[in-house]
Amino acid sequence: MGIRIALFGQPRVLSDDGSHEFPLPRKTLNVLAYLILNRRRAPTRDTIAFALFPDDEEETARGALRRNLSYLLQALPDGRQFIDADAERVAWNADAPAHVDVVAFEQAMSEGRLADAIAEYTGQLLPTIYDEWATADRERLRDAFHEALSRTVAGDRSRRSFDAATAGAHRLLDEDPWREDIVRQLMAIRYEAGDRAGALLVFERFAALLRGEMHTEPMPETFALREAVLRGARLATSEPQRSPGPLWADPKAGYVRRPRRGDGAGPPRMAVRRRRKCRRVVRLG
Repeated sequence: MGIRIALFGQPRVLSDDGSHEFPLPRKTLNVLAYLILNRRRAPTRDTIAFALFPDDEEETARGALRRNLSYLLQALPDGRQFIDADAERVAWNADAPAHVDVVAFEQAMSEGRLADAIAEYTGQLLPTIYDEWATADRERLRDAFHEALSRTVAGDRSRRSFDAATAGAHRLLDEDPWREDIVRQLMAIRYEAGDRAGALLVFERFAALLRGEMHTEPMPETFALREAVLRGARLATSEPQRSPGPLWADPKAGYVRRPRRGDGAGPPRMAVRRRRKCRRVVRLG
């Protein structure tokens, strides 16, 4: 019997046809999620126990893992077809009959199937889990999703599919309202669609947000785009260059992405400050 596992958005385990849900306690679901996120290696039982139960004494943590692993194997249909476990290690079986949204997302990204990757990403990874073992993967997958959306928006704009490009830009800004490069994309999309007033409104709303929340001004590139719109100038194409430079590999996920300013030392400092100061959704136009 096949199953479907969702770790994006609301974590759930369903039968393959979606007609039945396998309810799992939160800590048991955490065991399943940890094994899936670390599926490229077989972690030891101690590694899993100490990651998932960091506040417990060692023996207490080992016991908690045993109990939740036992419950997981009983709760899933023929649980041992999904989980390989011995006295030392526990691992997710990559050949198990399961559709896992995280696995499908990463596979689609590695193969350049951006639309499929975007469809799999229905929300942040394990959004209610704040433990260290989940946060790094949450940010990694969120960045990959943003990259897929950004590239899709640029492609839709270059094909003059303005409705699709606008929807993608808004979705990305709903996720991260401080992405000023996407603000510029949205301005350009509205302008090229024949809505100059709408393009200027996008700028004014974003500038007002920056001034009100961050006490700063938009980047010079954003002002330059506003001036081009006011002059009625022709904008540069959004078609990706054929030689964009080196790609960054994510060895854990198995896909690559273009380098961005701040890579190697986290996101640009201004972006980090902006994200921390305000996380509310902003509709720019």
